[in-house]
Amino acid sequence: MKIRRHLKDYAADRIAKKVADSVIEKVKSFVNVKNIHHGTDEGSKYIRQWEEYKGRKAKGCANIGCSNHDAYEALEGAHVKKVGSDDGSWYITPLCHSCNSSKNDDDMTVCEDDLAPYEKIKDL
Repeated sequence: MKIRRHLKDYAADRIAKKVADSVIEKVKSFVNVKNIHHGTDEGSKYIRQWEEYKGRKAKGCANIGCSNHDAYEALEGAHVKKVGSDDGSWYITPLCHSCNSSKNDDDMTVCEDDLAPYEKIKDL
């Protein structure tokens, strides 16, 4: 009986560690970005290029502070730069119209996996 309880405790600890490791990896993968080209007419073109490059559909606004996470029909391919980084590259990420508007000068937090290098997708 003690062995069975010990094995259950051991299994529970292993599962908890895997979950914690997974959460830590996801938190590490977030990055702050700033919009650099506010709302262009070509936003839907950049979404198509982003989806082709990533091999998946954009599911919603990538800004984790936004409430439009499920608003696919309003997505635009936004030009962003990483904040506080020496990386001067431009990236495309899916943002809703509100987050991609010229009135939004706030830093946004996105998953790094939602960034596509502009130089790699601009000619797709």
